[in-house]
Amino acid sequence: MNLPAAQADPLASGLFGRYTDKTTTSDTLDNILRLWPALWNRTSDEIRYNFGFRLGRFRANGDQAEATLARQLIDLVDGAAYLTVEERSWEIDSTLDELRDVHYAFNNFYNEPPVARRLREVVGQNSAIPASLNRKYILGLVEVFLTNGSGVAVSADPIYQELIEKFTPEQASLALRSFTDPDVVAKLHRPLSQQKWAQLLQIVEHKLTGRSERELFDAVQAFAGDPFQLAKDAGIKLQLQRFSN
Repeated sequence: MNLPAAQADPLASGLFGRYTDKTTTSDTLDNILRLWPALWNRTSDEIRYNFGFRLGRFRANGDQAEATLARQLIDLVDGAAYLTVEERSWEIDSTLDELRDVHYAFNNFYNEPPVARRLREVVGQNSAIPASLNRKYILGLVEVFLTNGSGVAVSADPIYQELIEKFTPEQASLALRSFTDPDVVAKLHRPLSQQKWAQLLQIVEHKLTGRSERELFDAVQAFAGDPFQLAKDAGIKLQLQRFSN
């Protein structure tokens, strides 16, 4: 499809409206689905964000059937990054919950990657996390990156690393201090998780721009005990007070 954006945008908008119309026939729906990926590649970001806005409006108005149809088109082209803040917040929150569930469930090596890919999709290229979910996102990502102690989810692990590499300095600071979180502490008793913890520190090191973060990082690196004991060290406890004041 070689349509310029000036033609692709109105065509896509019209097809979006037709697809989300509950009276549209199944044959027409199928035809739109066939065209949609190629058409999406020709559309502008402006119209893509408009589709996310229209989905949000369906939700706000209680038009669940239309919202479901709109989401089908957005999901078909992995367009979750174009959702509204409210929709993305809900999506990130629910995906984090699902990721944690499959991480601790049977056959997690098989079940984690699809959920990890969905998280990467909804987080988007800019990794803009709503403030209300920032802590949950960082600690949840650290938790799954550290593995369940039995083995690495090979297809999910590169996604976790990619997302961690996109941490802002503030997010990296929280990841560094995650050894105070009970769920992370429980992980750090296991040899494999201790290895992953060392890898995590390597990933976030260059993002720690503040003096307090750098000094804490050096203390964590110099700590002679097992990492699950970090939060009990008197010197590290003293440094952590800088972040709570």
